Amino acid sequence: DGIRVDYADGWGLCRASNTTPVLVLRFEAETEQALERIKSVFR
Repeated sequence: DGIRVDYADGWGLCRASNTTPVLVLRFEAETEQALERIKSVFR
C-alpha cells in the first residue's frame, strides 16, 4: 500500500511503515541525475 509514481527513467514510492509511525520513501532511477530529480518531486 502506498503511492508509487512511475517515470520513464525511474520511480518513487511513499508508504506507511509497517513497524513505526513514519512514512517510508523509496526511489530507483537509471542515473544519479534522474534519482535526484525524482527525489526532489517528493520533497
